[in-house]
Amino acid sequence: MNKQLEIPDRESETIRVLLVEDDPGETELIRDMLSGPGEVTFDLECVGRLSKGLEHLAAGGIDVVLLDLGLPYSQGLDTFTMVYARAPEVPIVVLTGLYDVTLAIKAVREGAQDYLVKSQVDSKLLVRSLHYAIERHRVEKKLRESERRFRGIVEKTQAGYFCIVRSGRYQHVNNAWLRMHGYTSPDEVIGKHFTITHIEAERGRVQRITEKLLHGEPIPTAEFTRLCKDGSIGYHTFSAIPVMRSGEIVGVEGFLIDITERKRAEDELSLSYEKLRNLAGHLQSIREEERTCIAREIHDELGQALTALKMDTSWLSSRLAKDEKSLFKKTRSMLDLIDMTIKTVKRMSTELRPGLLDDLGLAAAIEWQAEEFQNRTGCKCEVIIDPDDIALDDDRSTAIFRIFQEALTNVARHADATMVRVSLIEKAGKLVLEVRDNGCGITQEQISDPRSFGLIGIRERVHPWRGEVKMEGVRNKGTSVTVTILLNSK
Repeated sequence: MNKQLEIPDRESETIRVLLVEDDPGETELIRDMLSGPGEVTFDLECVGRLSKGLEHLAAGGIDVVLLDLGLPYSQGLDTFTMVYARAPEVPIVVLTGLYDVTLAIKAVREGAQDYLVKSQVDSKLLVRSLHYAIERHRVEKKLRESERRFRGIVEKTQAGYFCIVRSGRYQHVNNAWLRMHGYTSPDEVIGKHFTITHIEAERGRVQRITEKLLHGEPIPTAEFTRLCKDGSIGYHTFSAIPVMRSGEIVGVEGFLIDITERKRAEDELSLSYEKLRNLAGHLQSIREEERTCIAREIHDELGQALTALKMDTSWLSSRLAKDEKSLFKKTRSMLDLIDMTIKTVKRMSTELRPGLLDDLGLAAAIEWQAEEFQNRTGCKCEVIIDPDDIALDDDRSTAIFRIFQEALTNVARHADATMVRVSLIEKAGKLVLEVRDNGCGITQEQISDPRSFGLIGIRERVHPWRGEVKMEGVRNKGTSVTVTILLNSK
């Protein structure tokens, strides 16, 4: 069943048709074709000269033009060109006795809505052609308006817009793009290859992304370093899509968003962060040196003084008369106090810097610290070390030992555990320390808490050796801290 052609917004209205035809017989024939019944009435105005047709168009009110190309004083495509130039807003259908495919193609390319040969036209074809010409012209007008609005938005946006053809040459850029690259006129870049605006190190990457787009492959937003006209560089994000025409990809268009200030701020922040890390590492190193120095002085100076004092007190006690019981008792009390002080000094010295760490190495220090922890807290501590003779430089040994101490401190303070398993394994150029307990389990919030300075300290201690720290907790099943550092990193 054939449907009636619908004319949006023009139902039950009159369409004014200007017929430019110098043959009266053809004019009457066309009038008959358009006088049949239908939803739309055609009001036909006929003129036999091009000049008269142009006068009617200038007066306005014409909806569509039927134009013969063989008029007196005007022949061929020039006839159409003059009419189109005077009234580009009015759709034109060429109706001529000349069957010429080449001419028909040229006319349509120049803007004609259709090209009809008089000997092949009937009423239905003519009516349909006029309807289609009007509607197609409306669509084209809306498309042009939409394109103008788009171009207006593109020109006003702060993002840099570009369009390149398949050869990679710029076809269009907006003012924001020009400002970003330091150019003043589109003529400076139109027709040039896009690689002129990218640094040499990134041109291959840009080329590969462009080829993917030209093959219809989607790409994510990327960041690039641009090369400006004066040789300076900037940074931007790049988002682009293929340009489609008649079902084929003919180019690429997209937007650039300037991130130069953001990148510079990020670089400054990164540099500041690195300086702070270096300062923290330097302070940590100084702190360890001071602790070692203080521990040595306590052990040597104070320890020797207490030992001498104990010897003198013992000599004095041995010289007392047997009947001087009160003095003898006092000297014994003094000796006990001296012994207790010597133990305290030894403990303080060891806590500041375990002598085992320097004398026997990391493995012995780990075992001693685990035993001390077990004796102090009552929490059983199992230690596995492989191999037994792990050889590390002083800085790595100190870092791993302090991390181990901090992990045990966290167990004692927060875990409520009854068992701690410790492993120190060297394999594949890496040293892995794992401390696992069976306590309440650390939460993700506690791991991420910026006030958890002990955990932050653990992460910072491994940074110089590109180390990794992994912390996991399972509620009521325990916490594991795994630290990995490279043994051959500088």
